[in-house]
Amino acid sequence: MSVLERQGSASAGFIGGVELTAVDQGLVVTTVSTVGDPAHLKLIAWQISGDIQANIAGAQFIVRKGEASTDEVTDQGGVVSIGNYRIVTALRDSHHKLKLIAWQLSANGQIERRGEAAAGGYGEAAIAILDATRFLTFLSDPIDPNKYKLIVWNVSADGNNIQREGEVENIGTCSIPRAVAIGPLSDGYGVVTPLRDANGNLKLIAWWISADGQQVWRKGEASAGAIHGIAANWMKNVVDPVNPGVENAVVITAVRDASGNLKVIRWHVSRDQKQQISRHGDATAGAIHSDIAVTKVGTMSQADHLITAVRSAEDDYLKLIAWDISGYDQVKRQGAASAGNILAIDIEPIWMNHLVTAVRTGDGKLKLIGWKYSIP
Repeated sequence: MSVLERQGSASAGFIGGVELTAVDQGLVVTTVSTVGDPAHLKLIAWQISGDIQANIAGAQFIVRKGEASTDEVTDQGGVVSIGNYRIVTALRDSHHKLKLIAWQLSANGQIERRGEAAAGGYGEAAIAILDATRFLTFLSDPIDPNKYKLIVWNVSADGNNIQREGEVENIGTCSIPRAVAIGPLSDGYGVVTPLRDANGNLKLIAWWISADGQQVWRKGEASAGAIHGIAANWMKNVVDPVNPGVENAVVITAVRDASGNLKVIRWHVSRDQKQQISRHGDATAGAIHSDIAVTKVGTMSQADHLITAVRSAEDDYLKLIAWDISGYDQVKRQGAASAGNILAIDIEPIWMNHLVTAVRTGDGKLKLIGWKYSIP
């Protein structure tokens, strides 16, 4: 049985919402909306390590580093790390339009604002990295619930320019959009976008993006039952034991199902031109709210263990659950751990078997908690 052990923690002031991204081993950034009217975006860098000098891998010490904020009135829309100590934040400005901002971090956590770009209005947004220069935004339409848009963006090496590249607009109701990159494919990139469709059901759509970022093609899709919240992650690639020439990307969705329980579903996406999606097992846990976050533990390219972070419906406490997804079809629950009352949550890995959660506590403040996962 695996074990999740609580490590160090650190707190900050009152916030509206929180998102978290890992910039480098042991260096993470929280992006939060400030409390008040109007609200602004604030970024805080944190060093997480096994000793106060940050010389040892671990999560016992969480030290606040640099910070930055926007002057724009904003709602949060997502954050992604694109490598080389750069991140991109997506936000909704005072005109309800998409605004992208690139930020450069130093090794000691100082944050500098770089380039920016804008697009039209949106309802909800997801953002995902493709490689060290490209990312995508997946947006639901703010007015017409039967439209959504996927846009590819390119960031210059210095972060001073964000260029809009290929895009596609599709017909089909979309809410709670999520986006998961599944790594490079032949002559391009693969992406899976989980969403909640017009009937309230989970729907996954695979996309092929050309290597130059200019073309986007819709590929395979799959559906599941009614949901009220989604988190998703790409875990690893596996070879089909029946067809050894077929390699599949393993994507995990964690949802709040129609009964109000946490359900973890395993999907395989063929790594070819068809990008067919098939379901390969699931498992459930107890009643939760719609706040769900997931991360993998292991290496960035091959991980057999997943951690879900949820808000328990029983007591509003933070709850972490470990899952074993080794083999070709397995989804098996392992250890669990809890912390205090929360209102919002995100989770990221920081070392091979260490991770961190960023939460809005029950009294409205930002709190980071480090965790150690002992793999059986």
